Amino acid sequence: KMTRLLEVGFAYGISAIFMTEGLKNNKFKNKNKNKNKNEKYQLVSIDPNQSTQWHNLGSYNLKKMNSLDFHKLYEKKSLNILPYLLKEKNKQYDLIFIDGWHTFDYALVDLFYSTFLIKKNGYLILDDALHPGVSKLIKYIDTNYMEFLQKITNGPETFGIYIKKGEDKRKWNYHKDF
Repeated sequence: KMTRLLEVGFAYGISAIFMTEGLKNNKFKNKNKNKNKNEKYQLVSIDPNQSTQWHNLGSYNLKKMNSLDFHKLYEKKSLNILPYLLKEKNKQYDLIFIDGWHTFDYALVDLFYSTFLIKKNGYLILDDALHPGVSKLIKYIDTNYMEFLQKITNGPETFGIYIKKGEDKRKWNYHKDF
């Protein structure tokens, strides 16, 4: 049922291949239903290094899969693009996959903006959960965001998987050590 997906980190495009194939399937299944015919099925990827470090391999792989029509790439840092995406009115995402810069601070910025960009009942997935920076972020989420992000515990240990259950209603001074 998903139509709008977002990923931080594109690299070789492996995750993007699976996500765009899912979008193609969803579009085909919903083609003849009474859904909004103008609804855009799209994966937005953010990766500042696609053409430099990754030599456009992610884009090349999506082209080989005939998936470019379902994809939009921002080749800038997520800390600059995520606030820009937040300004787009009524554009929220069904799934956000965070697999970008793995330091705690950069991943925290990605998480922070993602909590505003994800729809209610949407999925938020952090990859490489065993990496020290990401692991620390997951501890932070589990102690400070549990009121509105519900953890899914039956997934692989290399992922932190959450469902957004509502809005952030914490008090202005809320904090639990993690």
